[in-house]
Amino acid sequence: INKNLRGSIVPDFRIVTDKGDTTTLYQVQAEYMLLFLHNPSCSTCRKVRSIITKDEVLNKAINSGRLKVLTVYLENDEHLWDTYLRTEAFPQYMHGWNFDQAIEKEALFETRTIPYMFFLDKDKRVIQKNILYDEIDNYIYNYLQIH
Repeated sequence: INKNLRGSIVPDFRIVTDKGDTTTLYQVQAEYMLLFLHNPSCSTCRKVRSIITKDEVLNKAINSGRLKVLTVYLENDEHLWDTYLRTEAFPQYMHGWNFDQAIEKEALFETRTIPYMFFLDKDKRVIQKNILYDEIDNYIYNYLQIH
């Protein structure tokens, strides 16, 4: 509950991207970011991913270049990660795998329930944690002025 509060800067972690590059959260440049922590096989994660991929306002914000969606897989099943990239990964998003499991091992985020989404600014400062899919459009309206 006391982690990653509004106004705090989220901790950095390493990922392998869907392009095969190794990078860190802080190296991913975006004016605004929706950070989506998930597991590809989680049924609730699938449901939320399905809903937000159809969100016109979210897609408009992505297409404007002002918002990036970064999905991050938290666990250690490379086959599941590969399958997700081939079959379910939305091409408008950037996808990462926290291959060293630092998020879990170092308890960088509260991940007892997933998916867990954050709306972040360019400095990776928390605007809203545990954002619900039906709240995303309001944050895009208020911060990006996209309708």
